[in-house]
Amino acid sequence: MLKDAKDQIKAMPAAVQIWMRWLNISFLIGLVFLKEHDGARWALIAYAASFPAAFLIFYLTRRIHLTGLPHLVFWSPLLVYLPISVSAGPGVDLISAYHLWLVLLWLTIAICVILDLRALFAPPDRPRKH
Repeated sequence: MLKDAKDQIKAMPAAVQIWMRWLNISFLIGLVFLKEHDGARWALIAYAASFPAAFLIFYLTRRIHLTGLPHLVFWSPLLVYLPISVSAGPGVDLISAYHLWLVLLWLTIAICVILDLRALFAPPDRPRKH
């Protein structure tokens, strides 16, 4: 099963593979802010929760494009929560490493949700337009 997933990922365009690496890196940077910020804790919880769900979906379907469904379930709420968490915090410093990470993570999640919706509703073997 893992070989099947790796093969499907390797068959993806290089840009998609780079995007997937960026996605993981952008969440994992949150480890730096874990101790002091609830937003980082919730982001990492959502990130961690998506893995077993995606694994189960792939196990049942063997279709890598469906593994974006947990992103929609676990990450979409972050699009609302993360901005609220910044504005609700005491002494908000909008020019900080945490705020920069939060903005980049929010943008990354927003793009990911759009791409996942597109992948869910498009046939996986559709011909590419040039």
